[in-house]
Amino acid sequence: MSMHREEFINPLNAVINACESLRGESELSFYQERFVDAMLRSAHTMRDLVISIPEIASAREILSYEARSHLASIIGYAEVLLDQVEGRLTPTQQRHVQAVRANGAQMLNLLVRLLESADQSGSQL
Repeated sequence: MSMHREEFINPLNAVINACESLRGESELSFYQERFVDAMLRSAHTMRDLVISIPEIASAREILSYEARSHLASIIGYAEVLLDQVEGRLTPTQQRHVQAVRANGAQMLNLLVRLLESADQSGSQL
């Protein structure tokens, strides 16, 4: 399976853009701001990781653990924000958080496909 770096970077950029839009909202509670900051840090770290990998298809070890950790953070915080436990979200904020969650899920799906492909390739050797 051939995957291109842009397949990973595009949803990460969408997460970063949505988080930056959320940070611009003055109506976030203290904890909501912390969650958005954590999602933003994870997305930046993961984008830097993907950019630094010479060949995506051969980066199984790196992506298996580190990428999953960052994606779990991004998706988990998005779900907490959508549950509105730490405060209500405006409809615009909800759309931004839903975009974060959707792009995080897309990234997770890409990662799972990449890892499954690597497992199948390894078992055929």
